[in-house]
Amino acid sequence: TFADACRELDSDHPFVKAYDGETYTDRMKIEKEELYERMARLDKFIRSENFDNLDEEEQLLLFDQFGAMMSYFQILKRRIAKAEN
Repeated sequence: TFADACRELDSDHPFVKAYDGETYTDRMKIEKEELYERMARLDKFIRSENFDNLDEEEQLLLFDQFGAMMSYFQILKRRIAKAEN
C-alpha cells in the first residue's frame, strides 16, 4: 500500500524531509504551494512559442492537465479551510 511504501522511505528522502514533523494542515498547505508553483510553470509554458509548436493533441492534453491541477488546487483550499475551522 501507499502507507507501507512511505514507511519504507529513507529518512533522507526529500518526501520525508518535506513532511516530517508537520501537521496534517501544514502538509496540505505545502502541497498547495508546490502545486501552485507547478501550475505557474505550466501556465508560462502554455503561453510560450514552444507550446504553439506542439501538435494539437498534446496541447489539448496540457490544457486538460492544467484544468485538473486547478480543480485539485481548489479542493486543497477547501480542505485547508475546513481543517482550520
